[in-house]
Amino acid sequence: MRRLRSGDLIGAEKKFEQLILNQPEHHDGYEGLAMVYRSKRKKEKALLLIEHALTLEKGFFEEGTLDQEILDEIEGEKREILKMK
Repeated sequence: MRRLRSGDLIGAEKKFEQLILNQPEHHDGYEGLAMVYRSKRKKEKALLLIEHALTLEKGFFEEGTLDQEILDEIEGEKREILKMK
């Protein structure tokens, strides 16, 4: 996330891709990569990834291992992606 916030989209993209490969069952990599693609104005890729992150997060939420606040945050990110032209 630090790379993403600093504007290092290439570095952030590589790190999030590695995270997805290392932890494919966890939402963080998909969420982060979606944010990279949102920054790159690649709406369809961002939307696909954030949808997958939400699916995984809802599973964690149902298990009781994820707070509603985090789920709401990701749903907000999805709304921002949907607003893109």
